[in-house]
Amino acid sequence: PFCAKCKKNVKSLSALQDHYRGKAEAIHPKCSKCLKGFYNNNAAVEHYNTAHPKKRCSCGVQVYIENLEDHYINSCFHPTCIICDVGFKDDTALNEHSIYAHASLRCTICKFQFRTNVELKLHFNLSMFHPNCPTCGHGCPDDSTLEKVIRVTISPVYDSK
Repeated sequence: PFCAKCKKNVKSLSALQDHYRGKAEAIHPKCSKCLKGFYNNNAAVEHYNTAHPKKRCSCGVQVYIENLEDHYINSCFHPTCIICDVGFKDDTALNEHSIYAHASLRCTICKFQFRTNVELKLHFNLSMFHPNCPTCGHGCPDDSTLEKVIRVTISPVYDSK
């Protein structure tokens, strides 16, 4: 391999790449994303456009495809999971994630996601959309769960008489 611009012979293609990278920007331009060096500006621009493509995000911003996940996390236009702090393209993607990754912390009736079991239980206790045990006040996600709670809390009282 030979650098025609510097009139220098090198032993290998990797040595030529090192040569490009080691020279001043005015002699051999570098990619600002990956720091790879190039013979001239045309080669650098061609590399930049093919190796680091941009995509127009659904929020309208041009984003490097390799930075899309960071964009979702840092943009106020995209929802973030309150549990694992991962950003998503839209509410549909966040809901799908929540259903599979955090099902135990999700109210399937109200479609709310909670950070902890304590928050979820408090929701069941306070929400008018969930039944409460008349004996102990325990909030339940649904009527079938309430029936089980009632059997556990009331049956022992009648069984002991």
